[in-house]
Amino acid sequence: MMNSNVKWIWTQRGSYNTYNDTIVAVRRFQAGEVTAARIQITADSRYRLFVNGHWIADGPARAWSERYCYDVHEIEEFLRPGENEIKIVARYFGCGTFHGVPQQAGLAAQVDLRTTDGRELRVATDSSWQVADGVMWRRNTPKVSIQMEPAELYDATLEDQLVFEDAVELFPVGEGPWKNLSRREVACLTRRDFSFKAFAGASLVASPSRSFCMAHTRVMNPGLIEANGRVFSPFGIATILVLESDGEVVFEKKRVDRGFLKIAVDGQVVEEGERISLNRGRHLVLGFARNILNNDKTVAFGLSGPDDLVLRNPLDGMYANPWCYLPMRDYAFVQDDMVWRWFAEPLSEGRDVAYEKLTDSWLSEIRQVDDFISCLGSAAENIPSGEMFVEDSYLDFCSRREIGNINELVQFPNALLSDDESWTEVPACEGDVELVYDLGEENCGYIDFDLVAEHGVVVDLFMVEYIHSNGAIQFSEKNRNGFRYITRQGTNCYTSMKRRAGRYLFITLRNLSQPVRLRNVKLIESTYPVDDAGLFSCSNPQLNAVAELSVRTLKLCMEDVYTDCPLYEQTLWVGDLRNEALYGYYAFGATDIAWNSLRLAAESVSRYGMVGSQVPSCWDMVLPAWSFLWGIAVWEYFWYTGDQAGLEALYPAVVKNIQSAEKRMSDQGLFSAEYWNFFDWAKIDKEHRTVFHNNMLFVGALQAAVSCAEAMRDEEGVSRFSELAQALTGSINRFWNAEKKSYPDSLHDDGLASGSSSQHTAFLSLLYDIVEPVHVDEVVNNMLNPSEETIEAGSPFATMYMYEALEKTGFSERVIDLIGQAYRPMLEIGASTAWESYAQGTLAQDGFPTRSHCHGWSASPIYFFQRIILGVRQTGVGGSSFEISPRFCGLSEAEGVVKTVRGDLRVAWRREESKCFISYEAPPDMEVSFRENESLYGVSIELNSMGMNETEKGRLYEFGR
Repeated sequence: MMNSNVKWIWTQRGSYNTYNDTIVAVRRFQAGEVTAARIQITADSRYRLFVNGHWIADGPARAWSERYCYDVHEIEEFLRPGENEIKIVARYFGCGTFHGVPQQAGLAAQVDLRTTDGRELRVATDSSWQVADGVMWRRNTPKVSIQMEPAELYDATLEDQLVFEDAVELFPVGEGPWKNLSRREVACLTRRDFSFKAFAGASLVASPSRSFCMAHTRVMNPGLIEANGRVFSPFGIATILVLESDGEVVFEKKRVDRGFLKIAVDGQVVEEGERISLNRGRHLVLGFARNILNNDKTVAFGLSGPDDLVLRNPLDGMYANPWCYLPMRDYAFVQDDMVWRWFAEPLSEGRDVAYEKLTDSWLSEIRQVDDFISCLGSAAENIPSGEMFVEDSYLDFCSRREIGNINELVQFPNALLSDDESWTEVPACEGDVELVYDLGEENCGYIDFDLVAEHGVVVDLFMVEYIHSNGAIQFSEKNRNGFRYITRQGTNCYTSMKRRAGRYLFITLRNLSQPVRLRNVKLIESTYPVDDAGLFSCSNPQLNAVAELSVRTLKLCMEDVYTDCPLYEQTLWVGDLRNEALYGYYAFGATDIAWNSLRLAAESVSRYGMVGSQVPSCWDMVLPAWSFLWGIAVWEYFWYTGDQAGLEALYPAVVKNIQSAEKRMSDQGLFSAEYWNFFDWAKIDKEHRTVFHNNMLFVGALQAAVSCAEAMRDEEGVSRFSELAQALTGSINRFWNAEKKSYPDSLHDDGLASGSSSQHTAFLSLLYDIVEPVHVDEVVNNMLNPSEETIEAGSPFATMYMYEALEKTGFSERVIDLIGQAYRPMLEIGASTAWESYAQGTLAQDGFPTRSHCHGWSASPIYFFQRIILGVRQTGVGGSSFEISPRFCGLSEAEGVVKTVRGDLRVAWRREESKCFISYEAPPDMEVSFRENESLYGVSIELNSMGMNETEKGRLYEFGR
């Protein structure tokens, strides 16, 4: 625990709730030879810690403010006799993310050390620390994405402007908005250098002459911390185009976010990309925002035209910002997403519709500057460009136009692939120079580089996951996956502040008048620490590749919590957690990350009644399927670990989650709520209050709660949860459609069952023993042979549950066949990680096979390979017992490791005609049994184990003869 003398500090500010606020804090102290030293540290929202110039760590682990987190790092190896320096870069986001709920700027740290002579020294944050405004990290940037913090823009030309002053003490460490400070409960991330593998080309590129990005939500609601979709901040902007001669202009929508401007020039609405011929003179441009009732917080557009095109402010032609702002505050509102948008239209009271109707009329009726002044001049405002617009370097990247190939002009392009004294030299050209490098596989970490340049060169570094064989670049939709760096004169060395993912790095150099030299550009891979050696191999190379694919995918989706993906969101989605935790237990023995994820979700119950969908987060929203899957995941955590204390900590939230769901039962005895009733990227008829996959998952959560209650010796809970599960099962079965031999997707508000049916209700009803025995064969057939009308599973997330149901109903080898079919297209185009959706499936667009090319919910193959091919299944709480029952699946041999809380369980088998040799090595305190299955019929089995008595070794089994 931090000592009470520790203070939360920052530099002097008029407000400690400003957007994108970075400081540099330094403390120097004298010490003798150190034998032990550690630092406890936290910040709102992020920190980077250096000790005597050594980068120690980034943090803290994500947390709710009601139970905030501090990290502990051992630092004795980095200290030296004499003067030592602690330096911390701390950054307050000042905006809502899916990774936490920022409260205000603050940094707290405590160093404790012991020297060889037995002296002890404590150095704590207080006014003795020197703190400077981190002016190099420019504030005026957009958010990276809906889910993330402000984008990174580092201006090295400002490094000489650091001015250090005594820190301002904000609160004693036990006070302020951060309550119950608790030590980090999950391992810190690793760091290792990962070099690029190949130079992929150099091009001369050009970007639109003018790009604009407006953070409209923040402009209208400064200081608002949220990430909700039902925040409506309608606005307009206006300017005057001045042309010295006749010419053409083009307005372009920028698809960074969903919002856009509907623009009229002289009262004529223009289409995106339309070339508008304008006469010499002045022309009024008026635009109003559209499609901004969503989570996106910016609107971007581009303008290109003649070189002599000038913009003037309609209210004041001499004002520096040529655009004036039209806030439509009477139509604005701020709401959360607890009532999902399918049901939320009445909450807006028609304001969004009325806004569009009114502004449509203005766009067509206001044609001249004088009309604008008389009609809207009193409502318009002049605000500085730096307040209205943000500097969005991503717009230049995603809007780039290739002019030509300049490979031959780049000297030694492969030199920067290595950490040696060789340099890559890029010439100054008439345009921007773009270099592309390939990591050889998807990875996640920090971009690091050395370069030598003149003052003021703009360096943009952006990553993408996929480039099509035809050369088309798949830009990261709605995610600014990179950063801008502005050089100082001479040598520049920098490591990005944010972990990013991708395979290809685009380095764009702008404003060059002299050559630039680059050396050792690399990724510093940063992931949760895992041991993935020897997890699985077999006689089928394709299955081995699929196993490797899934293991790597899971690793890249492990931070301080399980995340959905390493690029787009880096978010703890609670449904994704359930799947990923299962994979991570047996592949990596990863328990602390599962516990940390489950605990954070449990803490959301006090906010939402039910477990939140993604946590800790500023997006206030419940996704019932995820809430129920969390309850299932709690039991699976206890089953794997036997952690009684952990279960005791989570159990109250299990109970409250169910109690809250029970309050939302309809007259039909079914769970019914105005939440986001999602389960899969498939066209399930789910836009209704009563959805059957929710109810089936509720049954699964109740069954898990019964098991938890039994482990807690809560007899009342066992009885209550059992009765509720039985009643809910009966209510579901009342809607069995005998003609269709299936369940409906949903009930409509008129009480009638949906005419749509899906695979999802088939496999969930089997998995949770809902379907009546007489209908089991029909449901299995619906799952295995869906009709043309049946909605099929749309993602690897949903098919995980289908695979579980197939395994449960005796179709284990079919699971392996389906995995091979589903993942083969990924391998065929060289994927190194598993996709969010299947090839050309529900998320394919613009000729690209999927959206996210690395998605943790798709890592199920390793889990089923271990369970089915190796045949290893846990049969006792806390890994006390396992059974081995391998299935051949057309293979001649297989081997691998299953991680357990008691140690590694190693299994290998080899088939030779009618014989099979099986060996295993288990921890000494684990009971292992061998079980027959139909795959082994007609084969003589020789079983050997390191733990067997000599008389038992080589024991022969013969089944089914």
